[in-house]
Amino acid sequence: AHANFIEYSVIFSLTLWLAEYQGLPAGAVHIFGVLFIVGRLLHFISLTRKEQYEGMVLKDIRSVRWRQMGMLITLMSIAILSAILIVQYVTLTF
Repeated sequence: AHANFIEYSVIFSLTLWLAEYQGLPAGAVHIFGVLFIVGRLLHFISLTRKEQYEGMVLKDIRSVRWRQMGMLITLMSIAILSAILIVQYVTLTF
């Protein structure tokens, strides 16, 4: 869990900094920062819950859904920031 946070936080921090450096408004920077933190917190909460199985079937699916939602929010914030960086680069180049 710690290594997963470190991997994603470095990538996110670099993309957020580059987007801000290229002129992303402060409000958008804060929104992306909050989204990333919420995603990582959901992922953390899901990892701290114990998954209970009855036979081969997962008894409490909520922890898996929290983890999926946390990863989705994390990856979408990185993907959207990457797309913003590409658009900023293209507009500055041409």
